[in-house]
Amino acid sequence: MEGISILSIVTEQALALEIPLLVEEVTGIERIGNAVNSGVPLPQGAVKDVAALRLLDAQGNVVLASIEPRARWLGDESLKWVTVHFLTDLAANGRQTFTLATSTTPLPTSELAIQQADKAITVVTGPAMFVIPTDRFAPFDQVYLRANAAKEFADDDALLAKPASAILVARNGESRVVPRTDEHEDEFRTEQVRIDEKSFTQTAVVQTAAIEERGPGRAVVALKGTFSTSAVQSLDFTARLYFYSGSPEAEITFSVRNRQIDSMARFVAIDRLAVELQLKTAGQAAVSLAIDGKMVENPLRHSGVQLAQTQVDACTLNGVAAGEKCDGWIRLASAAAILTAGTRWSWQVYPLGAVARPDGTVALELKSAAGEPVDLYTAGAKTHFLFLHFARDQAPEPQAIASGSSNPLFAACDPNWYCQETRVFGDLYANNPALFQEHYRDVIARYQHRIDACLEHIVSQRSRPQWEVNEFGWLNFGSGLHHHTCVRENAHESWWDSNYYDFPHAVIINYLRSGNLLNLTTAVEAGLHLADLDICHSFPGNADLVGSPRSGPVVGHFRNYTRGQEFMGHDSFTFYKNESLYELYYLTGERWFHEVGLMSSEFAMAFWGRGALRNVAHGIWGVLSGDKDTARYCLKAMDAAIAEEAGDGKWKNSGAHNGICLAGYGYAYDYTGEAEYLDYGLQILEKTTAADGDRVKTFAQQFRASPYFLKVLTVDYKPEAVLTGSIQQ
Repeated sequence: MEGISILSIVTEQALALEIPLLVEEVTGIERIGNAVNSGVPLPQGAVKDVAALRLLDAQGNVVLASIEPRARWLGDESLKWVTVHFLTDLAANGRQTFTLATSTTPLPTSELAIQQADKAITVVTGPAMFVIPTDRFAPFDQVYLRANAAKEFADDDALLAKPASAILVARNGESRVVPRTDEHEDEFRTEQVRIDEKSFTQTAVVQTAAIEERGPGRAVVALKGTFSTSAVQSLDFTARLYFYSGSPEAEITFSVRNRQIDSMARFVAIDRLAVELQLKTAGQAAVSLAIDGKMVENPLRHSGVQLAQTQVDACTLNGVAAGEKCDGWIRLASAAAILTAGTRWSWQVYPLGAVARPDGTVALELKSAAGEPVDLYTAGAKTHFLFLHFARDQAPEPQAIASGSSNPLFAACDPNWYCQETRVFGDLYANNPALFQEHYRDVIARYQHRIDACLEHIVSQRSRPQWEVNEFGWLNFGSGLHHHTCVRENAHESWWDSNYYDFPHAVIINYLRSGNLLNLTTAVEAGLHLADLDICHSFPGNADLVGSPRSGPVVGHFRNYTRGQEFMGHDSFTFYKNESLYELYYLTGERWFHEVGLMSSEFAMAFWGRGALRNVAHGIWGVLSGDKDTARYCLKAMDAAIAEEAGDGKWKNSGAHNGICLAGYGYAYDYTGEAEYLDYGLQILEKTTAADGDRVKTFAQQFRASPYFLKVLTVDYKPEAVLTGSIQQ
């Protein structure tokens, strides 16, 4: 990617910016009308208002896009992060370069129009009109599709035979923790106390409806409410619907969470969770789907079609084993309408499926009726990404649509821009050899190779049959097993790292430095698990603890591994983690990350944790001001680490000489200019090139902070030397 140009000051409001953004298709599937949602950092003082920014294509033409402010620099309030949202077509394995630039060129005409009435929000995208009820989550009362944009929508343009619906079929239950009776005397297991024999069926009632974004390229509608009734408490939900100018497609982020029930040991056993739409039909309809990447054309029979992913490597079609992995989409086509619908992940979050019926009904089963129920305990949540694409007599190939959700396109900045050229992450330097002194380039290359190898190992080892549990499944996907010795009888009793030390943040740091998109996709998956399950969405009996972290490790996602392994969260900052949630919001614009991040921050503001000294360190992380008192404290800590490592006491080989402390030696060298600290740091950097970082926890330990040491190895670097001498002198 070409470098970034900051040309000159053109107004008091903005610098002239030209920021290349590269979009790559890496799945080998042609994309048609796919959404691109990307975060772009800006240097302090460059731009005050998004109205000064335009997205340009390779020919310099302005592209219709929404550019949304996400964060501002403290002090001058200039923009720090914006997200860019637009549509594009892209050839299989193709590349396109766009440019985010300051410009006064008028935007192309937007086809988006949005209106809110008493009981409905209506969104017009140009070809389509979506009527969204605001008294219940349907998601649509009606969808209209017109062939001629110059004509008004008419009754004949309606596609749905009746309003859609979201359905929960579940039972309530309760568990308790009891001692294990085998050789593990100090360990515990889960024992079911009760579960209702009869299931209940509920639909989703909307309590609040808001238009969160209404930009020229994208509109966002947020619906929040509950499945609970006065008779039966169950789950709350948050749904965000995304619409793009010129597109007949809607994307949905749908989160269900258990925060109504008054005990952490109680759960909602979900038998089925589905979004259903019934299309009008004319003549015989047909269903298309894909299993193991191969198309299956299945004309509808009287019994319909049921696709279910029942295990990570097993899916069924109409109850019969059909292959290993369904592709996460289904298409029902008739002479009246064509609906292509699906989810971002399918086999990764089994049990999941889809249903099509002869009457035109299509159901996305976010928790399939096939398979065992999923127990969502109090304070837990689960988020799915859905897409619904509507057409009349012809539509793009379903893979060209579905890939936009399952493998979303991302417009990437150059790593140099993410790092040292904008400094949105402070003293972070890209993995660019030209930035570093020549005699350090070899060790830095080996260090980067170790980071990449560790991440690839983590991702490749998710399915672990030798451990009798894996990191795929409705609750598991995005987590990480704590250690192979901690596997219990089944997945519910296993120990999980619960994104200990904010693993997604460490992966994001590596994405920014390297540009390797595996890091970003992994961060999204882990970050979603962090937002859903590793942070408490409720806390019965103590509202101040809403947003508190789960312990790390955590047992079966919901039990604390301390205090007798109770079902609970944790009131300590020892396990505090939410940096990545804000970063994912800045990079993708997905508001669910932001919402849970704010909830976590509210806990931090309302309740100061107790316990070990590291609790305080976690609590004040991010507020270091660079003053001399802070520098002296850091220097004192580095001196103590060196002394402990050199001694013969209990702290010998305690970890002071691994990646978790590496940045501190760089700071100490920067503060004093004393070569002793640089030498120690270089020794640790060498050790980190072979570090134990191939687990979620150890990856975060080794690599979330250690890249900041590399500042002192850059070309023309000189220490600030704000302090004279070490604390020992």
